[in-house]
Amino acid sequence: MDRPRKITLPTGIIKDGLRLSYGVMRRLPRCSPDIALQYNQWSIPKGTPVGMGAYSLHTNTEVYLEPFKFIPERWLGDFDPRMDDSWVPFTRGSRKCLGYNLPNSSLAIAEINWALAVLFRPNGPDLTLYETDESDITPVVDFHLPLPKLDSRGCRIANVVIGLAQFHPTETRDKSTLTSTGLTD
Repeated sequence: MDRPRKITLPTGIIKDGLRLSYGVMRRLPRCSPDIALQYNQWSIPKGTPVGMGAYSLHTNTEVYLEPFKFIPERWLGDFDPRMDDSWVPFTRGSRKCLGYNLPNSSLAIAEINWALAVLFRPNGPDLTLYETDESDITPVVDFHLPLPKLDSRGCRIANVVIGLAQFHPTETRDKSTLTSTGLTD
């Protein structure tokens, strides 16, 4: 994989954010049905399931210092090339995200950049956390997808401005107002 010429802080924020949001928690097994595989000094017989997990790669202390901390600056300057090799938020190989390796760009990263630009633009929405702490987002349960504690209500945001309407989770509104702003279940 070619390393980018220069990583900016916004890209570092995206990369470390994706590193800490594992997507799938478990190993994704694959089999070579027809031939044995050679990995370093090991020969893996055909039909043997092998796999890797983003969680294991993204929290490897030999590659990422303080792997459970969000440190986007770790991606700036001359960073350890093993970080790119171990960074797999879109998986790898034939089953990776279809839009990831478009020529000279990544559709997934471009979409995330666009979303962040919309959310954090001048006069953008007020994204204040509401009754949320780190335990509401820290993965502790593996249901194939990483989930926080079972009684978590998730990451909740108060005072979100949607168009010209403003919604606060403690307000009571009639169903017609919520429907017009897209805030119904």
